[in-house]
Order: sequence, then C-alpha cells, then structure tokens
Amino acid sequence: MPRAGLNPSDAMGAVAWHTALAGWLELDDHLLRGRPCAAIAAAGWASAGTASLEQLLAATVAGNEVAGRVGLATVLGADSWGCPPATAAGVAVTAGLLAGLDEPALCHAVGLALSAPSTSIARTPDVPAVISHARAAEAGMRAVLQARSGEQTSLDLLDRADGFLSSLSWRPLLGALSGMGTAWLTDTISHRRFACAPAGVTAVDSVAEILARHVKAADKRLRVDQVERIEVYGPGVLASMAASGPLLPSALPWALPELLGLLVARHDLSAADLSPDVLRAQADGIRRVADRVEVFVQPSRTAEALTAQLDVLGPLLAELGWRDARRELRHLSGSADRFGGQGRGGEGLRAVLRLVRSAAGLRALTAGQLQDVDVASWQLHLPVEVQLYTTRGGRWPERRLLPDGSPGADWTQTQQLVHRRFDGTDQESAAYQMSEAASDAMALPLLAPLLPQR
Repeated sequence: MPRAGLNPSDAMGAVAWHTALAGWLELDDHLLRGRPCAAIAAAGWASAGTASLEQLLAATVAGNEVAGRVGLATVLGADSWGCPPATAAGVAVTAGLLAGLDEPALCHAVGLALSAPSTSIARTPDVPAVISHARAAEAGMRAVLQARSGEQTSLDLLDRADGFLSSLSWRPLLGALSGMGTAWLTDTISHRRFACAPAGVTAVDSVAEILARHVKAADKRLRVDQVERIEVYGPGVLASMAASGPLLPSALPWALPELLGLLVARHDLSAADLSPDVLRAQADGIRRVADRVEVFVQPSRTAEALTAQLDVLGPLLAELGWRDARRELRHLSGSADRFGGQGRGGEGLRAVLRLVRSAAGLRALTAGQLQDVDVASWQLHLPVEVQLYTTRGGRWPERRLLPDGSPGADWTQTQQLVHRRFDGTDQESAAYQMSEAASDAMALPLLAPLLPQR
C-alpha cells in the first residue's frame, strides 16, 4: 500500500488521497458549517510552487471562506457537517489563487467545480461521505486546470434562489454568501485532538480528562479492568454515535462505546492507535469497556446546543416562517425515529419544538446577511456530562461544553494539542502511521481509486 502523501503521482491525486484519509479517520478539522479544511490545506501545499508562506496562508483562508459560505447557505437540508460541493468550491479557490488565475478565471474555476458531474461531488447513499469529499476535492483541482486552459461556465450558479444551492437545500440561505472580508468563517475552525466524529468530541475529551486526573491522583493509569461503567449524558447529536461498531479503523471514530474503550486502553486516540494491529491486540479490553458504556440523550442538553446556534445565527434565518420551522422539525423528528430507544435514543430531539418554532419569530429581523452575524462569538456547544465509575467504588465526574481545540477554548492549549499530533514524528513516520491505519479491508477498496498509480 502506498504511504500517504509520499511520492504522489500528481497533485490532484495527492489532494484527493489526503482528503479521504483525514476524513476517514475523523482527524480533519472543520468549520462552523463544513469540513473542507483537510482538502483545502492539501490543495494549498500541492499548488504552492514558489508561493511565499504568506500567499499560501492567504489562499487557504480564502478557500475556507468560500467553502464555509456554501456550506452555511445549505444548512437547511444538506449533511450536518458540510456538503462536498463546499469542499469543491474551496479547493478551486485555494488552488486557483496559487495558480495565478485572474478574477474572471477564478470565478469560472469555482463554477466548473460546482457544475462537475454529480458523481464527482454529490453524496449518494451508496457513496461514503469521505469518498464524496475526496472526489469533490479532485473536482476542485481539475476545475482550476480547466479554467486555466480557458474553459468557462455560468457565473450565476450561487446567485439564484432556484439555482445550484436549491439542489442541496430546501431553503438556501443566500445571505450566507455575503460578508466577505468582514465575517471570517476561518475563525470558526475546530481542531481535532482525537480521531473522533465531531458529535462525540466533548464526551471523548471528558474521559481523557478523567484518565489524566486519575494518573495525577493515583500515580498510575486507570486500566480497562478497573472500569465499572461509563455514563455519558449529552445532546441529540450523540445518538448517531451511541451504538457499538466493528473494531475497524474506518468504523471506530463513529462508535462511541468502542472509542472510549480504546481511549482507556491506550490513553490516546491518534491515527496510530487506530492501526489494525493495535485494535487486534487491544480487542478484549476495548470490548470490555464498550459493554459498560451507556449514552443518554437529554432534552435539556439538546436545547442548550441548539439555542447556542440560534443565538448567533439568528439573523441568517430572518426570512424563515412557521412553515419552514415545521419542515425542520420533521427532519429532527425523523432523526429521533431512526435512533429511537431509551438511553441510547434520540427522543430528546422532539423536546426542541419550541426552539424550532422560534424561527417564526425571527421574521422581525431584517438582516439575513452574514455580515450581520457575530461570527467571532460562535462556539461549538456540545454539552456533556460523563460519570466514570471504577470497580473500587470510585466516581469520576466531568462536564464539558466546548471541545478542546474549538473556538472559545484556550488558544495556547489549542496550539499545544495541534503540535502534539506531530511530536516526535517526521514526514516519513507520520505518513507510515496513517497508511498503516488505512489497511483494513473495508476502507482499502474505497480508497483504491484515489491512490497514486505506480
């Protein structure tokens, strides 16, 4: 298996590879609305050429801003953590700027990326999300080459209410496309500390903190056989991670019970900890802890998480009415039905009726533009409470509101956690760890089309 990022056959293939692998292991950073960061960073470095670091950073930020706006404009209907077309647009902007495209050509590059064949950028039930994003990143890189050679397309794809965005959202929020240069969505980046799906990061952070406190108190690590049970209380988004899953690198970041089992066993959740050899060696301990994990969805925490979003993003919803609120409620109720069941269910989602109804009251607002949103104050509220009980009768509680590395978290600690991801590694060893984790039989056939051809 080729090592990730080493000797790629071409820039386009390398960007697609990094996008797929970072998303597959749930190690990619994400914005307020969208997860294009791994693709955009890869596109920047792959396209940098002789550009200065300042130019590279500026192009990366520009890609984030465009991708984040496309994602935010489709918040009502598209995937919860961002749609592949946003990734395609962001990659086209970053790579296009570094390729020296002028403004008209850059606009055509974005248009070409968005109008690529649906099989390239659209997520379908039979195509995993990470592959959709990888294909979208590839489409963005290809669009730059097309625009560079003079190809053109319609430039009003994002301007019409009945245009491209309407294929992704039942109510596109066109105001989200405004505010360039005044509202900085790059400020909303959440950096991943662990290999974990976004919905479960505060739960994992909480258990990691408990394990660290135990080391300080007892001068030794908590072992898997010392865990009596772990109770996790949180918002409705946790329902998607409450069920157990197979011990595969591609599945573990979405199975909170097994994820916490691996965390207790290894006291870390990096790409190396997801390698098949590690999972086989730790299987008994992981399963022992996983069987003792219970996830409880609470209406109060669901309401708290949703209220935090409405408090900041309210102006974007200025034109919504009661009919729109009812439609969103049906979507939330459908999620509750899919993940139904006491304890591990999503029954708390129905309790947010009053909050969804509040969208009707937002008619009084006249803004509806991103520049009227205080983006700098946005935070990723995922309130959880964790209770870890030991076999010796100990109880270790921890509460978290914000994920480590997210907006509002301590910036110095955020810098440290990002640097720790690469402590003691060089490019060769880091790539080896990633490619080792990518060898499971489930992911390899999916990633094979994206690998550099030898």
